[in-house]
Amino acid sequence: MRLTFLLIISLLFQYSFGQTNVLSYKIDTKNSRTKKATYSLINTNNNNFAFLILDRKEIHANLFDDNFNAQSSFTFKAPKKKFNDPLGYAVDHNTYHLLYANEYISQIALVSVDFDNKVSTTHELEFKLEDDELYIDTIIHNNELLFLTIINNSLIIRKLQTDKSLKVIKTISIEQQEKKGFVLKATNTFSLFRDQIEESNFVKIDHRVPTSIEQASSPNKIFKFDNQLIVSIDIENKGTITYSVDLNTYKVEQHVYEYPKGKIDDFEKFNSFICDDKIFQIASSRKEMSFIIKDFNNTVLKKFYLHRDNPIAFKNGPIIQEGQTAIPFKTTRELEATSKFLRKVSSGKIGISAIKVDDLYEITIGGYKLVPTGGSGFGMTPTTAFDSTTNTFVPVFNPTFNNFYSYSTTKATFFDTVLSENFEHVKKEFEPGLNNMIDSYMVDYKGITGEDVFFYNHIPYYAYFNLKEKQFNLIRF
Repeated sequence: MRLTFLLIISLLFQYSFGQTNVLSYKIDTKNSRTKKATYSLINTNNNNFAFLILDRKEIHANLFDDNFNAQSSFTFKAPKKKFNDPLGYAVDHNTYHLLYANEYISQIALVSVDFDNKVSTTHELEFKLEDDELYIDTIIHNNELLFLTIINNSLIIRKLQTDKSLKVIKTISIEQQEKKGFVLKATNTFSLFRDQIEESNFVKIDHRVPTSIEQASSPNKIFKFDNQLIVSIDIENKGTITYSVDLNTYKVEQHVYEYPKGKIDDFEKFNSFICDDKIFQIASSRKEMSFIIKDFNNTVLKKFYLHRDNPIAFKNGPIIQEGQTAIPFKTTRELEATSKFLRKVSSGKIGISAIKVDDLYEITIGGYKLVPTGGSGFGMTPTTAFDSTTNTFVPVFNPTFNNFYSYSTTKATFFDTVLSENFEHVKKEFEPGLNNMIDSYMVDYKGITGEDVFFYNHIPYYAYFNLKEKQFNLIRF
């Protein structure tokens, strides 16, 4: 699973107090120059780890217990090229089931990796989306795979059954955008990953890691907190609408959190983010911005206000613009005036992201707009894809790894702030020196591929494959 290496390590060092190589093993690859992809799977019942390394036409499968002792390993033939990377997985004892689909989601296959008998089997499901139905994402909960789609005004949750079928277990009636139409209709002419998703695009957020402004600016988000799935939809002039699903009972609660009102004129742009049982909302125009924090009971806990003529009193550090600038070869600049910040973020999509680090909230507020690239603008890796033509994100296998992105096709403007648990401003900078820490850890490493990042017992792990040494490594941070 490939991603901009700098951003991956940024995640790891934010949480790290030292690094330990907990697992290393050789893989007999015949392609020592070919990039690999790593799929890291955890059995939540017994805490076993399965690592699948995609090596062109083969997959090297290894199973370890929670003490990283080897349990089983074998190699099998990779699925046909028509299938993209897996949408998700389910676990049944020591058999790991990966759900694959082709580009149009018109064919779905289940690849079962049986570590007890060291065999893999492939079963094509007799399942097709309805004509107007769109695939949204998958959720893994207690070793089970939940398959999410949307059709008309309904969000449909299906569960992968032991008989290898997808059964509808919950249908949720949802609100829709009034402007452009909430969902584009699916057709056989276009690819799901390119043309079918626009305003309907959902971004799956991992609240344990920082989220880029590009992802946070999506109006539709999916969060998973332990046994709770929250679907949030930001609808102009209505507010943030959330659908909270108890993943044990599938009971649904709907809530509406109204946006703040402008003091000068009506706000033009809106968005929100969920973190630590709190709703963080922003509303903006070229003249002003409001930032408010609410609990799930709709009680306002804190308000912040920005006026174009006044400095931002609660920011930590400068306003940053990342992406193409007027100066050749310079991709970052600092902005002084609040008016420039409001003008730039209000000309594109706005977003807010938050993460709880110890007893503090680290928050980023800003926005981004698309930078024309001259090509198709579509880039795809085994974990994630950003389509700069339609300005959308593609559903991915690993949201933790996906939360870090290359910003090469966007221009983002933002500032950071740190708040206490009582939402008072704390004059503390975000941790500096990530580049130096990256260099000190990875300075001698070359030929790295197949990176992956995941959490186990609230601890981040970084997996990678060393092409030169033909060795897989797992680092605990």
